Amino acid sequence: MIDRASFVGGEEVEGFCREFGELLGVGHVVPCNSGTDALEGALRVVGRRRRGGGEVSIAVTTPFTFVATAEAILHAGYRLRFVDVEEDTYLMDLDQLEGLLASEGEDIGVVVPVHLFGQGVDMDRLVGLCRRWSIAIVEDCAQAVLTQVRVGGTWRYVGTCGDAGCFSFYPTKNLGACGDGGAVVTDDAGVAQGVRRYFSHGEDRRYYSVEVGRNSRLDAFQAAVLRVKLAYLERWTERRRRVARWYEERLRDVDEVRLPVVGAHSTHVYHLYVVRVGEGQRDGLRSFLAARGIQTGVYYPVALHRMPAYSFLGYKEGSFPVAERLVKEVLALPMHPYLTEEDVDWV
Repeated sequence: MIDRASFVGGEEVEGFCREFGELLGVGHVVPCNSGTDALEGALRVVGRRRRGGGEVSIAVTTPFTFVATAEAILHAGYRLRFVDVEEDTYLMDLDQLEGLLASEGEDIGVVVPVHLFGQGVDMDRLVGLCRRWSIAIVEDCAQAVLTQVRVGGTWRYVGTCGDAGCFSFYPTKNLGACGDGGAVVTDDAGVAQGVRRYFSHGEDRRYYSVEVGRNSRLDAFQAAVLRVKLAYLERWTERRRRVARWYEERLRDVDEVRLPVVGAHSTHVYHLYVVRVGEGQRDGLRSFLAARGIQTGVYYPVALHRMPAYSFLGYKEGSFPVAERLVKEVLALPMHPYLTEEDVDWV
């Protein structure tokens, strides 16, 4: 790579895109600098509907996600709406979404389901809802590489069910580089071409921009790392599931801890193993574990609609009660493919 002076693009990037596409069974993989860029690029191309007077359509997601989901929606020029999440899976509440579509469907251009913690949204139902209103779907798959969902009676990988899927290769992800990286996947050649052009300064040929774009690339070193890791991804995923089973065996009779619930429509790849601890005990438990050398995480401590940056949306406390409850209760226990059964016993 270095001796060929192939630092950006080239054989490693092309090889990774080909191999990742083959794994997912998708026609086009467009690499970029991060999962956030992947979301913004896909959203700029997919489902943008301008109404009279240049008004930009609405994009819908949940407030219980990493802030990048909302950032990308706004940077892509959409108006942002939230719907709450389900109590058991923490995924987008499709009943609430259906209600929003019934009242504002004509103004909504895209729905952004977040496949959170490694589990997939009910894409069979979501695809049906969005088709009814001719609304596009851009999937946020940052935490769910190799998660499968049932759509139309068959199992498909997340990212391949909507108009485009967006992946992050941040180092902590199940498929992580040694730096930032991301990709947009799609079976629509037009979408792939548009996203690729946007990530290359809006050029349709060298030094000739037909639109205002930006620079977002996956460098060759990160692609080389990802190609090596890709060969291990399936076995790492199975190992994560084994670790999750060990946790379930040891914690299922602990009444104070609520374990992850996996819906019948999805598999789980356990990017994170997130439990719930109620009655104000979460932070005390976290301190107790930290004192014994066990690192935990809170994903996420503040729902997006309660952050100062998003106060302009006008949502108040109580707007999304499930999300507001979750931020006080969720706790991520250690999860990675190299945990042993003895490690889980200690946790």
